[in-house]
Amino acid sequence: LTDILRSLSDSKEQVKRQGDSIEAYEFEQRASRETISRLSGEINKEQELRQAAENSEREIKQEFEKIKTAYQRSESCIHLLEERVNSLTQSLQAARDDAMKRGKQLNKINEIEAMFQTKMNNHNASEQSTIMDLEKCRWNSDDLKEIQKFIDTMVSWLSFPHPDQLSSLFNTISQRIEEMEESLRQHTQVCTDIELELNDLREERSNYNSNFDMLKERIAYLEEQRASDGTLIDELRNERDRLHCHLCKLAQILKIDEPVAELGAEMLGDTLALRLTQLQQGDTEKQTNQRLQISRLQRELRETKDRADSLGLQIGVMRRRLIDAQENRHQTVMPASGTPMTLATSEKERRKLLKQLENVKELENNLRQEVVMLKARLLESSQTKLAQMSVSKALRAAQNKIDELGSICENRDNEVKKLTTELNESKKHSNIEIENQNEELQKLRKEIKHLQTSLNSSQKSEEHVSCLQ
Repeated sequence: LTDILRSLSDSKEQVKRQGDSIEAYEFEQRASRETISRLSGEINKEQELRQAAENSEREIKQEFEKIKTAYQRSESCIHLLEERVNSLTQSLQAARDDAMKRGKQLNKINEIEAMFQTKMNNHNASEQSTIMDLEKCRWNSDDLKEIQKFIDTMVSWLSFPHPDQLSSLFNTISQRIEEMEESLRQHTQVCTDIELELNDLREERSNYNSNFDMLKERIAYLEEQRASDGTLIDELRNERDRLHCHLCKLAQILKIDEPVAELGAEMLGDTLALRLTQLQQGDTEKQTNQRLQISRLQRELRETKDRADSLGLQIGVMRRRLIDAQENRHQTVMPASGTPMTLATSEKERRKLLKQLENVKELENNLRQEVVMLKARLLESSQTKLAQMSVSKALRAAQNKIDELGSICENRDNEVKKLTTELNESKKHSNIEIENQNEELQKLRKEIKHLQTSLNSSQKSEEHVSCLQ
């Protein structure tokens, strides 16, 4: 009976231990739920970050399209500048031709002025000296007529009030010629300045064309890189989807209560790793507890077998004694007062022994059932350990793949940042060049207006001179 009570107390302690293990398992479940909720929050943050990255990529694409349009506009501006430069070169050539014509006219006027200067010095002399000078110069009457005609045209052109005073007339003519020479020198200086500016503009246009070609090549390279990046991103997304499917299957094998389809690959990998560590820790604790329990139950089973054997021997001895007592009762005469007491006591002892035997048999059956259950648990734990090993291998491979994908994503992010900086620099450079070109265009327009006014004034003066002639 004491052994049975001890076994009952041991079973109660075992029940308490199992209750403690159940509470610990519930605590682990609560902790896992809390970690899953925290990981879901982190997943939402990662999704927001990914959305922000996609938005930044869209903005970069929009800026790229804007820069394309700016380049196209700058190309049209280049064509306009080429046309304007061609027109300026034509106007400059016309101005040169006009200046050459005016130079020839001025040379003629200077020759005539020299001749008239000599005649003006000898005008106050006598007619005989003038005739002798004319004979020396060998001028005929036609030349004199032409000279008189020229004097009349000069008087009418200059609107001279006193045509008889040739000295003052010649002085005004010389002053007018000097003014025309000064204006011609100014026009030639302006023409040289315009030629220098045109040369600078041509050099700038060539530099701009070279930069534009380089930018075109850069844009083509960026477009090709974008296409290759798009294919690589699609491959990475497919790989991510496959990895997510494998991780979902692993989560179903590990029996995670939370919905795993909504989680990302990174968060799901972290949850699976945490779950595996928890299972490994729990399995090691369970295995140690199960081994201790199996050893204790095996010891108790041996003790109960020994007790059952001893009880069986005692029952056999008591049965023999009972048989011997019954035989002696039939053979010998027992006192009337002593026989019923011995029979009653023997019957009570026999019943007690039978109850003890039944209890021992029940305890033995229970212990055998517990041993069978423990063996089944050991088999399950070994199977789960093998599954965990395979899952851990798959998780390590998945973690390596995740690390590779993370490094690739970081490289792509760095490339995108570099491209954004290059695009911003090219945009700033193109804006500065466009501003410089606009300023140069304004300057050229002003100079063209000035040249047009000077050409119009010179044309008017030439027309006036031609009308006078």
